[in-house]
Amino acid sequence: MNKIDIDDKVLRLAWWGLAIIVFGVTVAIRIRLLGMPLERDEGEYAYAGQLMLQGIPPYKLAYNMKFPGTYAAYAAIMSVFGQTTIEFVWGCSWSTLPQSC
Repeated sequence: MNKIDIDDKVLRLAWWGLAIIVFGVTVAIRIRLLGMPLERDEGEYAYAGQLMLQGIPPYKLAYNMKFPGTYAAYAAIMSVFGQTTIEFVWGCSWSTLPQSC
């Protein structure tokens, strides 16, 4: 092994270490904020997503100018993780975690 190979391995290990630290801090912050209520728009999307899970089509009982894909995404998260605020925020955290790192 020459010096370049060793330096490359050290640099790669340092980047992985940094990624793990950033990932850990992100998860710790999100766990701490699990109990926060949904924001206004999030609550609206979650409500429309719940309606979709009950079989009610978009825009029948809740209407706004946004496309139904957002409601479908929220419905998918709620169907996997649950419909309480903590379960929903936890699900959103896992679905957006790669974007925050």
